[in-house]
Amino acid sequence: LIHDKIGGTKPYTPPFKVAVLTAWGRLRSWQGYSPETAGLLEILSGLPFEVEFINFDDIKKGLDKDIKVIINAGKEGTSWSGGNNWADPQIQSKIREFVADGGGFIGIYEPTALERQGSFFQLSDVLGLQKENGFTTTYVKPKANAANGHFILEDLKDNPYYFNRARNVYPTSPATEILLEEYGEVVLAANQYDKGRSVYFAALDFTPHNTRLLHRAILWAAGMEKDLTRWFTTNVHTDCAAYPATGNFAVINNSGEPQETTVYNDKGQSKVISLAPFEGKWFNISEF
Repeated sequence: LIHDKIGGTKPYTPPFKVAVLTAWGRLRSWQGYSPETAGLLEILSGLPFEVEFINFDDIKKGLDKDIKVIINAGKEGTSWSGGNNWADPQIQSKIREFVADGGGFIGIYEPTALERQGSFFQLSDVLGLQKENGFTTTYVKPKANAANGHFILEDLKDNPYYFNRARNVYPTSPATEILLEEYGEVVLAANQYDKGRSVYFAALDFTPHNTRLLHRAILWAAGMEKDLTRWFTTNVHTDCAAYPATGNFAVINNSGEPQETTVYNDKGQSKVISLAPFEGKWFNISEF
């Protein structure tokens, strides 16, 4: 049934790519299961974005013009975060230029991490954050105000669940928007860097609400908030996928409870759909 409805075509995705930056790049796409990155892979695999895995040589050569957001995640010293690659000033310069020109950068756990020249996050200026590792405990640190009503948080009902998070992360500028914090430490933050934007997650485990957080964070970082409600379900426990070439779309309930959701098409029209536990339904796009 799925093959008949899809007809070998691709689903609708926003008009840009998301790049995951690791030391391995394409060589180990969708691999590297670790506590710091497992949630990221699980979430990305179900979100409506075209994802590409890149390495640090790809950064030097020049990125595909379709890439609008770069994600760097993982623990310091791992192939996921990048380790000594962050000592390369060309890498740092290229990514700063990418974001300053309007690109997006999302860091998870310990992104751009390398203890060097008095800095742990090598792109702390892009992130608007730094991590305290005991070398600057006596420094007076800037205080940033908590953001009120941010686009990324609009679907969040409670604090996001996470098993383990990066500790001792603090803002480097009063302009950094602190979206969530715990015990005075940053859990989720957003930052404007020239024409571009960055988002930081201290942890990102796989849950329905965390999935929606990353969905919104990617669109916000890309400056594409208007694309959220194109083939979109309002209920975080549901998903939809549209295949314009065949004129079909599917709506799925990912939970063990009955769910009702509002589905939006790419023209802003909406339709309320009820789903039994774990039910999926196919519709024709002309039904809107």
